Amino acid sequence: MKILVTGADGMLGRDLMAALTPKHEAVGTDVGSLDVTRFDAVRERFALERPDVVIHCAAMTDVDGCETRVDDAMRVNWIGAKNVAVACRHIDAAIVHVSTDYVFSGLKDEPYTEFESGDPRSVYGRSKWAGEMAVRESGARATIVRTSGLYGRHGKNFVATILKAARERGELRVVSDQITLTTYTRDLAAALVHL
Repeated sequence: MKILVTGADGMLGRDLMAALTPKHEAVGTDVGSLDVTRFDAVRERFALERPDVVIHCAAMTDVDGCETRVDDAMRVNWIGAKNVAVACRHIDAAIVHVSTDYVFSGLKDEPYTEFESGDPRSVYGRSKWAGEMAVRESGARATIVRTSGLYGRHGKNFVATILKAARERGELRVVSDQITLTTYTRDLAAALVHL
């Protein structure tokens, strides 16, 4: 299969490209080669490449930064997802949209299931929820994958930050009011290839 990956230079995208290449023809794009916020650019690139599947990893993932850059977060995470999904529909490609557990409120005392509706509390969560809704409404053949706590060899992540702080300081101070399951990007990449 020919699979196009948006956000291919990111933490997940890099591991995904490595996992895809032995079995599939993989085409990687990132912000420098494809601006997902511009529908004309997305439609033109997809028409040229004609992928069977698009795995949409491109996103603004700086959770704190989204709070101060609301327009950017919505443009990338909502409009970008909509553009990718609609362009997939135009060429009859399937889309695998990577989302997040931030679409939930976090107020529940037990794990969320894949069947629950979003109730986001942050700008990041709202922008990703809007992206999920746009993918669903696009008419494209879509699979939405919600993941949490990504960490990997490439890029900034909580696990790397804690390990660095532990090496540099004797005592760590971290938030204690959040519970999450971490996801290793190589494991997620393998699961996405399987999907």
